[in-house]
Amino acid sequence: MADNNKKLFNLSGTTSPDGATMRIAIGNTGTTAYNMTLNGFKTWLGLTGISPTTILTKAVCIGSWNMDTTRVKCVSTGVALSKLRAISDITIISDSCEMFAPYYRNSNWELSLGVKVCCAPSTNALVALERNDGYFFDSSGFNNTAMNRGWIMVHYVC
Repeated sequence: MADNNKKLFNLSGTTSPDGATMRIAIGNTGTTAYNMTLNGFKTWLGLTGISPTTILTKAVCIGSWNMDTTRVKCVSTGVALSKLRAISDITIISDSCEMFAPYYRNSNWELSLGVKVCCAPSTNALVALERNDGYFFDSSGFNNTAMNRGWIMVHYVC
């Protein structure tokens, strides 16, 4: 084939500035890059450097949560509150592996889940997820504690 065939993954073992996030390079080195994260695994396209103002994105697992019996779940983002820039999306997974937006409406158009970002008692930003009693997520279809209940998309700077 032509010269268009390029190595898709370059697993050089490069880590982020905090030394904790493994990244995979996709594309040619030395080119403009875009950041994305796939389930907590940092990925970038030809990334040559990160500045303190670069906005990074990661998916944080919600972890085990029996939504039927436990109303609130606090999840650490692993990011200092001062570096947090946005929580853009939250995905809730049912016991049958269906994915739902956290704001799945109740029959009277009230929302089924509330979200709050705080830092106490941790130095990292915490996302407090709270499902409403008697609404969509307060059911036996969301009570399996042997699975990850979903993901929170976190945007932050270095």
